[in-house]
Amino acid sequence: MKPPFFFALAIAMFLTACAPVVSSRYEPHGTGKVFGPGACSVNDWASMEITLGAGTSLFIGARMPSKGNLHSMVEGSLSLQPLQQARIESTVLKVKTASTTEYVSVPITELTVVYKGSSPDGSKPYITKMDANQRMDGGPVGAGKIKRETDYIFEVPLPFQGSPEFTVILPSILVGTRSVTIDPVTFTVLTHPRLVGFAC
Repeated sequence: MKPPFFFALAIAMFLTACAPVVSSRYEPHGTGKVFGPGACSVNDWASMEITLGAGTSLFIGARMPSKGNLHSMVEGSLSLQPLQQARIESTVLKVKTASTTEYVSVPITELTVVYKGSSPDGSKPYITKMDANQRMDGGPVGAGKIKRETDYIFEVPLPFQGSPEFTVILPSILVGTRSVTIDPVTFTVLTHPRLVGFAC
């Protein structure tokens, strides 16, 4: 008798033309709330939400080395509402693997800024770049029913390839006039069964 999991995957493959695969990903561990991963190929990684107060959250995740990037990578995204301001207090994060005792400093050099406006006309986001040491602004209040949100995203390549476990210490973030210290986040490699295919 087949195990229930593989039996379910076989049925899903038959009904949706999706193939079951098992991939490796980083799982975040810390004081935040973990989201993901999903069952399909488009959302095969997990992230952690860290609440910073004043309706502001930081999402952090990590990616395994890939064909286009030989190093593991940490990714973060900070969302600001209109009129909010924030600043990364130090453009350096610290990281160490399970096999090392000392943290290594890695620079955060650039932020990708995504200005989003959800409105009846379906306006598209505006994307630009800025230095990581600059002030982050939530943008103006939208007129009428427009809801604006600004995301600040950073990607930091790490100085190792596919470590099975590592810990990241992010810099404090100044939200308005309040400095928020972020607890360390540890990432471990887990295997993740999922589906790939045109219908997934």
